[in-house]
Amino acid sequence: MTEFKFLMRKMAKLEPIMFLLIALYGLFVGIKPFLWIISPAFILKNYSTNPEIFPIFFIGLFFISSLISFFDSFIMGNYRMRMNHVRYKMMNMVTEYSLYLPYAQKKEKSESEKINNAMMAVRSPWEGAGGIMMDLPNVFAMLTSIAGFLWIFLRMDSWLLLTTLTITVISSLILNKIPKTYDKYWASMSPNWNKFAKLNNEMKSPLSKQDILIYNSVDLFKSYYGKTNRDRIGELSRVNSKTLGFFSLANVVNLLRDGLIMYWLLTSLISGRIDIGDFYVYFTAIFAFIEFNRQSMWVYSDIRRNYTMFKPFFRIIEVFKDDREEIYPDKLEITFDDVSFKYPKSKDYVLKNISFTIRNGESIALVGENGAGKSTLALILAGFYKPTEGRILINDKDLEDSKIDYKKLVSAVFQDSSLLPFSFKENVLLSSEDRDINHIYSLTNLDEIIEKYDKKDRQSLLRILDSEGIDLSGGQKQRLFLARAIAKDRSKILILDEPTAQLDALNERELYMLYDDLIENKSSIFISHRLASTKFCDRIIYLRDGKILAEGSHDELIGTCPDYRDLYELQAKNYKEAL
Repeated sequence: MTEFKFLMRKMAKLEPIMFLLIALYGLFVGIKPFLWIISPAFILKNYSTNPEIFPIFFIGLFFISSLISFFDSFIMGNYRMRMNHVRYKMMNMVTEYSLYLPYAQKKEKSESEKINNAMMAVRSPWEGAGGIMMDLPNVFAMLTSIAGFLWIFLRMDSWLLLTTLTITVISSLILNKIPKTYDKYWASMSPNWNKFAKLNNEMKSPLSKQDILIYNSVDLFKSYYGKTNRDRIGELSRVNSKTLGFFSLANVVNLLRDGLIMYWLLTSLISGRIDIGDFYVYFTAIFAFIEFNRQSMWVYSDIRRNYTMFKPFFRIIEVFKDDREEIYPDKLEITFDDVSFKYPKSKDYVLKNISFTIRNGESIALVGENGAGKSTLALILAGFYKPTEGRILINDKDLEDSKIDYKKLVSAVFQDSSLLPFSFKENVLLSSEDRDINHIYSLTNLDEIIEKYDKKDRQSLLRILDSEGIDLSGGQKQRLFLARAIAKDRSKILILDEPTAQLDALNERELYMLYDDLIENKSSIFISHRLASTKFCDRIIYLRDGKILAEGSHDELIGTCPDYRDLYELQAKNYKEAL
């Protein structure tokens, strides 16, 4: 019941008027069926003795019925609007959890599925949290109707009432197995639906679409779609056969109940124990109750299914938030003290016994061949991963014991840095603040690109949120990423993890040197597998197989490290014309 209490508290906090709407809807809709049970019986009993009251009676009946229908539509429309407000707030909670989730956890498949399932629990107005809230008015209406049925049924013979209720309960228990069976089916198919959703996302992705069209890989996608569909449909056929058996058995039981009811009604009418008006009331009430019971079972099933769907939401209730503080020291020195690292669930170390210090304002290059561990070291340096072994010191204090919000001190451009579907300005600032950054546009020559558009830096990028959005070339993106790095002006260290890997060696070197010229009073880490691109750095750390093989200036490494020298000469030969 924890989930239900949470939902009630959310409704009470955000939209307390929903409870009044539930009560009004339940009252009006709950008594509506009895208008058409009691009214004909009243007519049958009084048509010969008081015919003059019928015009007033019919006008009143029409007025009450119309009023109830109006309130039904008005109340539910208002209620649905308020329900969506509560649901949107819970969707925001899922988004907040995802945004604050540490990078290392976000990379885990289990966390991705947890977030997807939590969003599924609240994104639809008819399922999960939305489904439960939409069922509440119907539940209250059912309680009102139960009171009306009891008022009628208590006048019947006790044996018939008990027999009808007993058989109805047995029938309900049998029919209740149907939604339970489907609930198990949908729960077991959750991984299947996740695969299906991911395939759809790949099909929608513009990047995937290029390869799909060029290599005509439609048949490959079809084969995966076919397998997921066959698994799902095969299991559904088995479930349908099973539920058909439950449905048939329930119908046999219901036939016995209906036969007993008809026997009592006819014998009571013939013997004079009830008149024609009572016969109509009992007849319509009993069969209305049978239909009411069927609907109640499905409402109950729907609530339980929605309750089950809502549960994954509570796995993201506790949002990860650091209690660290925004502290910007005048000088920053970072020390890796015997750091080793391996990825979660992996036995192999990617980095082993890494020790070095980044002094304030120093430019350092991390170089080595592909697979040397450079990017992993950059991720640790950016604060995305914690060392498996060893320590990272900030101004001689262990980062784990420090109150400094380390990520506030870091600015970075990664290999897979990307544009967001927002404006130029928002892509540079990565916030909604409206400060003047024209000087940054000028420094990075981004102003030459922006001036081409009527909206200037309000021009949207990509066509995801804006059909008039634009895309940028590789070189233009690099200008924007450079502006983004400069705009985080209070950061103390800049990390460049091969963002220019798609450029040729000459352009990479020029861009790196531009970064170095424009980033003032910051330590810089330049990562590349092209040794010539980082010759300008104060110090070069040469990595191989996850270990530091040598460090020093370019000239020092040429003289003291044969591996560095050989690799440099090999690359120089290949890039001679460019360099």
